[in-house]
Amino acid sequence: MDNLSQQKDFEEIGHSGGKIELTKQPDGSLLLTIEGANPWAFSMFNLEVSFSGVILGKSNISGGYAPDAPPQERNTVQVMVISDRNGLWGRICPICRGYFRTNFPGDPTFCPYCDYKGDGIRYLTKNQIQFIEAYFNAYINALINGIDVTIDLDELTSKLEENNKSPWVYTEEKQQTQVYCPNCKTTFDILGEYGRCPQCALPNAKQIVIDKFNNLESDFINKEKTINDRSKREMEWKSFLLNSVSVFDGLGHEMRRNLLFSPYTPKRRADLECLSFQNILKVNDCFKNWFGFEILSGITNSDKIFLNIMFNKRHLFTHNNGIVDSEYLKNTDDKKVKSGQLIRLDSKEIKRFLLLVKCISINFIEGVVSIS
Repeated sequence: MDNLSQQKDFEEIGHSGGKIELTKQPDGSLLLTIEGANPWAFSMFNLEVSFSGVILGKSNISGGYAPDAPPQERNTVQVMVISDRNGLWGRICPICRGYFRTNFPGDPTFCPYCDYKGDGIRYLTKNQIQFIEAYFNAYINALINGIDVTIDLDELTSKLEENNKSPWVYTEEKQQTQVYCPNCKTTFDILGEYGRCPQCALPNAKQIVIDKFNNLESDFINKEKTINDRSKREMEWKSFLLNSVSVFDGLGHEMRRNLLFSPYTPKRRADLECLSFQNILKVNDCFKNWFGFEILSGITNSDKIFLNIMFNKRHLFTHNNGIVDSEYLKNTDDKKVKSGQLIRLDSKEIKRFLLLVKCISINFIEGVVSIS
């Protein structure tokens, strides 16, 4: 398989290539043979297409009969849809039109981006449909005329001109985040960071957040050991504070997006849409009252006070150059500082904060998953 880590975002990924042969049999039927001999991934799935050209759905490779199809469409043509060189197929959601890639082309398929769930054939891309049509026409031509047909996809690729693309040869497009689902072992490749598994619908948010905080914690440990200058250390601690809140804030927007797929009263929807994730105590109370779970579950009272102070310190650094103001004192009741004072951070605060924000982020994700 091609090295995905070395591929750029939105890079074109060619399909697996190979050779398709349709060979006439003594009884007048056609034997399908498809093979790939290239040094990259080669996968395929089988579709049933009626003799009237209607794509009926996915089938077993030994199929040839679609019991759920109308009587006039039960004699079918089997079409193999070939993966790209990463062993993935491009998919287009019929509702939100979001594009993704996955090694799961089955039924039902969940859109990683929206709330849609549907048969895999509804996610076929334009290029895949053109490939299916080309295969279908070649099959019918071979069947009617009693001839053998060979389609050498590798040869067609080598002769491909930029403005004269054959329907037999198409590319997919690498997205930005490749995910391996720990629940069902599906691989998928999505735009942005957050999405859900096309096979089992499990969100990848927990994996993303844990990775982010593990990286922050590792970076913090390294810098705590190697940076001795006080001013440089304080600049780094400020960066860790801002980055960790940014991760939580981004997660909050993703969790809200998922929750908004459900029906609500106009007021509840408006409240959820306007909720700021910077006031951690208010956020906890809102989700407790609205959905019955607490983001701060398992957090001690002293840690809740500490989290509130740190979120408000982040606000000071972002909006007031780190200078204590009356709003900060009102929101935190912090007796250790006074108005006009420049906030300073130490390593113990940051270490404690990283662990706590990681914990409440996981609580947030698990709470949303529990009601989805």
